[in-house]
Amino acid sequence: MKTITLLILLLTLSPFSVFAKNNSATDVAYGDHKKQTMDIYWNEEFKDAPILFQIHGGAWQNGDKKRFGSNYAQKLFVEKYGCVLVSPNYRLLSDIIPGVKLNTSRKGAKSAAFDDIVKDVYMAVAFMQKHAAKYGGDPKRIIVCGTSAGGHLSAAVAYCGEHDWLKGTQYEGTKLNIIGWYGDSAPLDQSQTGGIIPFKSYGIPIDTVKKNGPPGLMITGTADKVVKISKAHNFQKRCQSVGVWSRVIEMQNGTHCCGRTSLGINKEVTKHFDTFMSWITANGPEPESGKVFKIEYQKWKKKKFNKKR
Repeated sequence: MKTITLLILLLTLSPFSVFAKNNSATDVAYGDHKKQTMDIYWNEEFKDAPILFQIHGGAWQNGDKKRFGSNYAQKLFVEKYGCVLVSPNYRLLSDIIPGVKLNTSRKGAKSAAFDDIVKDVYMAVAFMQKHAAKYGGDPKRIIVCGTSAGGHLSAAVAYCGEHDWLKGTQYEGTKLNIIGWYGDSAPLDQSQTGGIIPFKSYGIPIDTVKKNGPPGLMITGTADKVVKISKAHNFQKRCQSVGVWSRVIEMQNGTHCCGRTSLGINKEVTKHFDTFMSWITANGPEPESGKVFKIEYQKWKKKKFNKKR
């Protein structure tokens, strides 16, 4: 009897049947370059599910989409939050300008390279928006997330839309339907790009947040030596000045990318993300904007979580 009761509860609480199958499609091309591919994870029973992009970091020079395709990520975003999970690759700096690095002096060239990287991410989102139904997704409900450089790129997609990044591509004229942004240790100004403003002519995310922009949730660490905690607070000030919803999770003693080792593991962090997702994807109550939450960082226990991550 207890087994039957438990099964009924699982069927009731799950966003889809416990017997439904998770599907995946890897190396789906959204452009012609070998790096312009994405991996997609969804459940076969999905219909008009929100689409969540996880954009990898790596200082715009390293990283790969496989980082967010783990069983752990699928359990969290596909099974718990009921989202189509998309993890795209994009051209790195050296793919665009061979040999270029952040600490070189080719400023104009690097500005153009950053623009090309951002264009790739716009193309990936536009592709998924166009083909959403194939994967059970809702093209009108897209959340963009990212860690470090991925946080910067996802913010660019969320908040730098006035410039026509898709001009000259097969997706030209597409208006992206972004309903929320989540950034982990996201560099939102030129100080993390070797002194180069990524969007030389079109502004940077912290300057281009405008009225009616999507709500943003940002996590930052007080011990982050790569992206200073002030970046998150400056972002929130900008949001407040134009009436855009925002919240900041400040991880005490948290290091760079502390969100990646907290979401789904740290109960307090996960609770705030739950509240955010419930609001933007399931018509839950709107949380109060402008809040800063200070949460003690818990170091990732590798032995306990390595199989899932």
